[in-house]
Amino acid sequence: AALGQSEMRAAASIVDHLQQVSVDGAMVPLCNGEWAEVKGLAIGRVVMRGGEPKAVELSYFARMADHKRFTAEARLEFERRGTENARAVVAVTDGAEWIQGFLDEHCPVAVRIIDWGHAAEYLSAAAQALSNAGTVEGQTWLAAQRKALWEQSPEMVVTELKFREAESGLEPVRLAHQYLQRRLDHLRYAEFRAAGYPIGSGIIESANKVVVEQRLKGRGRRWSGANVDQCSFFAACSPASAGRATGPRSNVACAGRPAVIARTQRHRPPPSPKNCHDRPSRRPCVSPPPRYPYHLSTVATAGRRPIPGDATLRAAQ
Repeated sequence: AALGQSEMRAAASIVDHLQQVSVDGAMVPLCNGEWAEVKGLAIGRVVMRGGEPKAVELSYFARMADHKRFTAEARLEFERRGTENARAVVAVTDGAEWIQGFLDEHCPVAVRIIDWGHAAEYLSAAAQALSNAGTVEGQTWLAAQRKALWEQSPEMVVTELKFREAESGLEPVRLAHQYLQRRLDHLRYAEFRAAGYPIGSGIIESANKVVVEQRLKGRGRRWSGANVDQCSFFAACSPASAGRATGPRSNVACAGRPAVIARTQRHRPPPSPKNCHDRPSRRPCVSPPPRYPYHLSTVATAGRRPIPGDATLRAAQ
């Protein structure tokens, strides 16, 4: 407990940096043939690399729980990372309703951004539907809308979607219109990029694969509800997902605290040599001896039981 408190005090003193918070869920198979969602949280410090924002010093928290329990138990990680004392916080998510309540609880002043990939996915579905209906040339229309959303204002794209919805009545167009209309303030990508904010939620999507799915998904794997939390806990604390941490760590999580790990760049050992001749060795690699080192005709038959087909046996006969 003392170690956890000292980490929190140290994190609270770190205020001059930008933090990224991303939340999402991953589905895992249960024993009864059903699927359940494991909710995950990723927090990182944003730095500029190659002119692009990148989150580093990542830490994860995972639970199979409803949004109320997940919101309550994730508080420790926000306190440990000093999120409330950060210079600014950017929350990049898919815009789900329960996530908005989660952010209201832990970082209400965070700049909320819809993951670019999710917004573009809705536009792609609308373009495909319009193209199939012969209303527009799909790729040309999609490129124009993506450019407008990337460089200008989301209102232009929403106006175009509203017109196409009234004209065609297609369901994918209606869904895209509603999704973007409700989240206009979270879609101002030109302003976000100018401010140096990340606009992708890859840190939590990769966490779902590395921390949750890699451990809990696989051929023949099924889990009871009681064991999913324990397995996601140890997966989040495992060295394989921790890698070589260069920032804040939370190994105290493995002593009964929520499943949190610090993950930066994963360390992968060099691939194994393809054959024995490529391996460094003190002794030269030699081929194994044959089963019978000498021709059977040269082996004396005295003192042993003759082998059927032995050349010397045939000569004696």
